Amino acid sequence: MITVNGHEISEKEFNMACNDFCARLNIKKLSSAQFDAILNQLIDARLMIEQAKTENITAEPSQIDKILTKIKANFKSREHFLDVLQKEGDTEETLREKIADDLLLKQYIDAHFGKLTEEDEAQIKTYYEENKNLFKKDVQVEASHILFDKNDREKATKVREEILNGMNFADAAKKYSKCPSGENGGNLGYFGRGQMVSEFEKAAFSAPLGVITQPVKSQFGYHLILVTDKTDSKISTFDEIKNELTEHFRQSKITYEIGKNSEELRKKFEVKIDDVILGKKRKDYVAAEKNA
Repeated sequence: MITVNGHEISEKEFNMACNDFCARLNIKKLSSAQFDAILNQLIDARLMIEQAKTENITAEPSQIDKILTKIKANFKSREHFLDVLQKEGDTEETLREKIADDLLLKQYIDAHFGKLTEEDEAQIKTYYEENKNLFKKDVQVEASHILFDKNDREKATKVREEILNGMNFADAAKKYSKCPSGENGGNLGYFGRGQMVSEFEKAAFSAPLGVITQPVKSQFGYHLILVTDKTDSKISTFDEIKNELTEHFRQSKITYEIGKNSEELRKKFEVKIDDVILGKKRKDYVAAEKNA
């Protein structure tokens, strides 16, 4: 279907890429732009693998063996592993070749793209300074709860009295709670608005610290809630957000640099596409688009 420097990207490989993309986005059909992006990603990846070979970048057999061993561990037996490979039209040798290609691609990308300069780091800091409101943390609460069945309001009230009379809240959660968090003393950690059902959220955000609420009813049953901490709304400092921002910037830079690099590699390596087969694939995978 597609050949890059003599290496074939098969219909099967293209189908897998399209199907994986649809599965990740939970969609049945692709847009024309998505279809073209998948096509170009496959070509770009093969171009970089071919270039890696010319630069004598190699995949160590020990690395391939290690990855292959992890894959085999997911199967009941070697026979099961080989049977699945056969059904997918592969052999252990072709699987090794795919693993080697993946390693070559990663090494090539690591070697050539995403290196940050002092100018890049200054740009990241400037972006933070100019967009601080994007990094605002809303108020959060840390809370524990004990969950009772929908008809157990009276039991919830009695357990609340037990705790007020000296029983440890975490021990009560372990003993009475219907929620899996009971095994951890009912601790739910920190959460913000919109993460819990509305009745639970309203009670948790209005409860004083260290005071057990009256039974709170939700779709899950009755809750006793103990709020142990509440954070103020604040903007994350640059140091708090630096690693996340830097990685986002680096990934964007890699994408840009790969695009520029691919333009040059397409001049170096021959790319052939069977337009007839590609046209059929487009009809199979692309949703009909209405005229504007």
